[in-house]
Amino acid sequence: HWSPGTGAMYRHVMPLLAEQGFFCIALDLMGYGRSADRPRNGWTMADYAANVAEALGALGITSCVALGGHISAGVALELALARRVEVTHLVLDG
Repeated sequence: HWSPGTGAMYRHVMPLLAEQGFFCIALDLMGYGRSADRPRNGWTMADYAANVAEALGALGITSCVALGGHISAGVALELALARRVEVTHLVLDG
């Protein structure tokens, strides 16, 4: 999601993607929406990406298409670069 914001910003798009066969998850980045608070200092895009990878792993997801806008575009890119989860396609918005 863009920041400040939450994954709820995708609530109108997710049903359209689901109709095309995608299983959609819109996570709140750490410190936003319904997520836990993030550490105050030194939180990097790589830290956000590690947190997203951990959440995906907890859900049993090992491969995904990552979509990110604004700050989460950086997170999606870091997720792909870190290779903790196989990112088959990367969609960057903003």
